[in-house]
Amino acid sequence: MRAGSPRRPRLSRAASAQCGRRRKLAHGVGGAEVCPEKVALTYERASPRAPACRTAADAGRASGRQVARWSGWIVEVRGARGEGQGLSQDLGTSAEGSGLIGASSTSTREAATSSSAPCPRPSDSPRPSPLAPRPCRLGAYIHVPFCSAICHYCNFNRGLLDAALKTCYVRALADEIRRMSDQEVVVDTIYLGGGTPSLLDPHELDAILEACRGAFRLAPDAEITLEANPESVSAERLTAFRAAGVTRLSYGVQSFRDEELRRLGRLHDAAGARTAYDRARAAGFDNINLDLMMWLPQQTVAQWLESVDALIELGPEHASLYLLELYPNAPLKEDMARQQWSLAPDEDAAAMYMQSLAHLDAAGYEQYEISNVAREGHASRHNLKYWSDGEWLAFGCGAHGTRARARWCNVQSITEYIGRVEAGQPPVAERRILDAEAAGAEAIITALRLTRGVNTDQVRERYGIDVHQRYAAALQPFLEMGYLRVEWPSIRLTRAGMLIANEVMQVFV
Repeated sequence: MRAGSPRRPRLSRAASAQCGRRRKLAHGVGGAEVCPEKVALTYERASPRAPACRTAADAGRASGRQVARWSGWIVEVRGARGEGQGLSQDLGTSAEGSGLIGASSTSTREAATSSSAPCPRPSDSPRPSPLAPRPCRLGAYIHVPFCSAICHYCNFNRGLLDAALKTCYVRALADEIRRMSDQEVVVDTIYLGGGTPSLLDPHELDAILEACRGAFRLAPDAEITLEANPESVSAERLTAFRAAGVTRLSYGVQSFRDEELRRLGRLHDAAGARTAYDRARAAGFDNINLDLMMWLPQQTVAQWLESVDALIELGPEHASLYLLELYPNAPLKEDMARQQWSLAPDEDAAAMYMQSLAHLDAAGYEQYEISNVAREGHASRHNLKYWSDGEWLAFGCGAHGTRARARWCNVQSITEYIGRVEAGQPPVAERRILDAEAAGAEAIITALRLTRGVNTDQVRERYGIDVHQRYAAALQPFLEMGYLRVEWPSIRLTRAGMLIANEVMQVFV
């Protein structure tokens, strides 16, 4: 993919000065369109920043209830409660527009207001057994690592396009998918991320999706997302992608200002982005996401809002807004030092975030996650699995998956991945089984990214964690400062609170 999402939720660098002290902007205030190759799957107690993969084998936890093993290429988790019959969950959001946007449209637009009232106590209820089984309804993440060029800021698992290697990789992908075949599983979302998945030839994409249809029960209304760069698609390719079954297109636009695009090392310009958008519409796509990146070198608040307004003028169904984060050896970081480019002050970064959301509010978009807004019924159903304690399979090099509290990641190397699959070996590099405590903390932290927040009744039912009893005192200061709203059973961040989401999430780490 083109930028920084999950696609790994990260600590952003920007900060805003509030209540007399500097606070970091939200963890992944810039999380773009999200894929598990870029999503931190676990939050270790030592640090809120999870590494790319924490999946060491760990079985036989929690009074011996869990046993994990590899059965062929399938992770199975069996126990006295029959968890094998409910290894995944129905998020309650498979119908588009049903419960996808937070508690109310006004709640996400409120200003931070102080309240000295203590956290109210929820009604007591019997403490159920943790980890109740849920219906088996999964997502599938498919990683395509090839790019025409390496962007100056990118630190994701990707490599330059090699046509011959791509052919071998697609064959390995289809084989891996077929070896995970399970007709008891309903897959209702597929997300092809990268890299630049739109570099796939249409027949290659068709082969991958046909492998999915053969291996799993693909829901009739499945959301199938393809990431694309504007310069990588023609009218003919888009028409073929749509015919292959892609229902949702996600463009890595990043900016509508040519000067900014050149600094980022992008191959398209603003006119090319608009042309690609028009071509997608002509090809029949009625569900399009555009990614934009804020806090770029030399970027002002006004310049950032130019891109936001240009996006609004096009009218995509979905938009992802995120902050630039530079890794230590990024070429862009070297360019900034050489050209003496600077980043705007932290307070400007906070203004970029707040003002852009205000513009999108006025245009009829609803914020449903820290970094994501959508028209009614068009929130990303796949990405919601990441934030709603969902489960997904993962295919391709560097891909991360989670099922029945098993976490795994595939090997990063393209050639090693191909070699393992061709040899009939699982491409998994590491795996881990989370206990109820760790899984519950992760569910809380990821749900806080959503405007609807955490449903504490569900956390209690699923994991046996009494959120009020354990965390109310630590959350009280955020409630008093207007960064948190508690309406039992819901705990959610206000929009101002999203700027300091990292600090709130620390409570649960």
